[in-house]
Amino acid sequence: MTMRLAASVISRSPLATRPAVLLVAMLLAMLAFPATGLAHAQLRGTDPGNEAKVEQHPDQVSITFNENVTAPFGAIKVYGPDGSRVDRHTTVDGPEVHADIDSKQTGTYAVSWRVTSADGHPVRGAFVFHVEESSADQVSRDKALESSKGNRALDIAFGVARAAYLLGLLVAVGGVLFSVLSAGSWQPRLLRSSLVLAIVAMGAAFVLDAAIAAGLTIGETLDGAILQEQASTVYGSATMVRLGIAIVCLAATLVIGTSRWQRPVVRWIVLAPFLALAASLSLSGHAVGDDVSVLRLPFDMLHSVAAAAWLGGLVQLVPWSRATPVDPNVLDRWSRTAMVAVGVLVVTGSWAAFEEIGLSMDALVSTTYGRLVLVKVVLLVAALPLANLNRTRTVPAVRRRDADSTAQLRSYVRAEIGILVLVLCATAWLVQSAPAKVELRPGFVDKTVELKDGGQVQLVIDPAVVGTNEVHLYAFDKDLQVDDAVTDMSLTGWNDERELGPLEIKLVPSGPGHYTTPKATIPFDGKWRFDLGVKHGRFDETVAKFDADIASSGD
Repeated sequence: MTMRLAASVISRSPLATRPAVLLVAMLLAMLAFPATGLAHAQLRGTDPGNEAKVEQHPDQVSITFNENVTAPFGAIKVYGPDGSRVDRHTTVDGPEVHADIDSKQTGTYAVSWRVTSADGHPVRGAFVFHVEESSADQVSRDKALESSKGNRALDIAFGVARAAYLLGLLVAVGGVLFSVLSAGSWQPRLLRSSLVLAIVAMGAAFVLDAAIAAGLTIGETLDGAILQEQASTVYGSATMVRLGIAIVCLAATLVIGTSRWQRPVVRWIVLAPFLALAASLSLSGHAVGDDVSVLRLPFDMLHSVAAAAWLGGLVQLVPWSRATPVDPNVLDRWSRTAMVAVGVLVVTGSWAAFEEIGLSMDALVSTTYGRLVLVKVVLLVAALPLANLNRTRTVPAVRRRDADSTAQLRSYVRAEIGILVLVLCATAWLVQSAPAKVELRPGFVDKTVELKDGGQVQLVIDPAVVGTNEVHLYAFDKDLQVDDAVTDMSLTGWNDERELGPLEIKLVPSGPGHYTTPKATIPFDGKWRFDLGVKHGRFDETVAKFDADIASSGD
């Protein structure tokens, strides 16, 4: 309903002369997409483990992810049994985050964490552990859960700010490209207003991203130390670069409208920082993650330039067709430029989709990222017939100087802009969504089962994929304390689908009630069931059963 309303507004409005209508329609369409979590890095494990009971008072907690992360603004918060903060200092070593703590109290500790992925997106969560015994109340747990909660209003505001600066940058860059490649000395419209929109929106997104990453309010984020720390993050540093280039582009617009703009060499010189501005969109996001190919970043930059050439050129066509006698040669050059831009978009977009989705139909239809890619494809397919009609009907009509040819041109252009704005909305949400391969990437197995004697056993398999895995088993007695009376543990696996088993996994003691092996080989994917034997002495053995899903790979 919202998307249809936005499309209706767009189709009836002179967009090139009323940018506010375009922005409002874009923001309305954005709200049609549901809010998504920003989970790009994935939690692999914590030490102590979630709900683990330890006898020794630890002086540090550790959190491990599947890729390199940053933890700005002291975003690792540890609450002691009385609810007070006990974290002292946080360090980051690639995918591992360590927080020094003061754990002199006995009871339940809760950890709230917020980190930033390698692609610049924030991730958050919480876990608890118990020193000697569990606390009778939930003070620490409640504080950690509250601290780790997301803020939907901030998430939506960040998405709107991102969409706004995407719109401003693409319209500005495309306007200069239209002049240089198609319309010669035409003075592009909306350049300054588009750049100002982009600069203001980038500044807002910079602050909003810091607030989301640190779990702070906007007022708390507007602190010099926090903003300085934000500037050192992936997203923050990329934004600073974009802001610098945008200001250079704003200064370059002073040349437009002067006699020097008539010289082709001057137009090409002015174009250079605008191209750099479009390319800078790729400095944060999926194209700079830990596991992308060498082609991803340059392809992503080409994708941004092509998008600017198509959308920004269309925005210029309406005022150009009104301000000057319509020159069919300009339309011919624009048509060829648009065709090249569409070709580049198809090739680079397909490569990006392959990088983030692969060849999995399940990843395409069952993930937010995959469904948004499908939305983009459908909208682009809808735009192509309009582009073709412009090329095959409108341009010949203009060349024949038919009476209604320019009006027909503007009608087709507005409809095409309307569709591309919706594509832009889907793109703004797409870059905030976890890639499909991340959303479907298997996580480590962490399961706890009850024993007949009232105790519990926790099984951890990391990373729960075919091949070598690290296995941990933790035994707790009926009081949920570490069961130091355990004398041995055995683990045997069965894969009924492949009629495989028994697969014996050799375990070695690694502390009271804790058995492990760092090199357990699981040969096939699918559902596995594990039989666990827990011995107390020679003759007392309790059996537990686990089911676990093992993935084919970690990609």
